[in-house]
Amino acid sequence: MALCVTKENVEPSKLKELENLEDLVLQQDTPVRVLHRRSNATREKTIHSMKVEPISETLFKLAVISSAGAYIKELVHGDFERTKPNLRTLLGVETDILALDVEEIYLDWPKMNQDTVKTTIT
Repeated sequence: MALCVTKENVEPSKLKELENLEDLVLQQDTPVRVLHRRSNATREKTIHSMKVEPISETLFKLAVISSAGAYIKELVHGDFERTKPNLRTLLGVETDILALDVEEIYLDWPKMNQDTVKTTIT
């Protein structure tokens, strides 16, 4: 869950438009904040869905389900246009992130298949 703020008022209907975007493909350059430890590359990531809860005209909660490795902070503020599209471009207003919590990870691990599953009969 991300707590987001905009520089100007945003109509609730504009925020709700984010919820209609499914499997939004992002082009994400390595974020500036991690360039010192990762090589600079453009990675394609997918935002499967977004859920928005308006708090005020400039504040909203954003729940995101994304592919592994997507940079959510950069999805929100754009990282100097290093993430395209981003909420600044989608909403048409400067947008930033105040807080971010990972609430759940969907992971099929360890992968189990018939060759690796052992059944004990007693």
